[in-house]
Amino acid sequence: MTLLHDDFHLGHIICQQHSYNGIIDFNGYDFGDPYHDFYNLALFSRRHSIPYCIGQINGYFSATPDDTFWQLYALYAAMTVFFTIVWTRQYDPRSFDDALARIHLILQGHDDFSSTKPLWYSDDFTLSNNANIF
Repeated sequence: MTLLHDDFHLGHIICQQHSYNGIIDFNGYDFGDPYHDFYNLALFSRRHSIPYCIGQINGYFSATPDDTFWQLYALYAAMTVFFTIVWTRQYDPRSFDDALARIHLILQGHDDFSSTKPLWYSDDFTLSNNANIF
């Protein structure tokens, strides 16, 4: 159990003059599994920057993430599929098409959940070798 931001994604990172400056929007904080804060990689960040997503994962672990992480990551990503539909219909129905596009990216990224590790993740990723990944 740890303190979670519970809505951690690129849209809540503050940068100033090309440098990290902080995180905003802690109003949904919670306590729970530290791996839970990674689900927004699948829901939001992956469509903007795969290198960022890989960097967040690799920066958290001192070694390659184990199967337990990937199983929980896939579970939390799958759970967000249903939550996204319910939340969007209730609070922002005009963005429903965008929500469906994000859900399709999650399903595509996990090959319809036949894979727990997302297909976009690479253990040996380096930005210099993947300059065109954006």
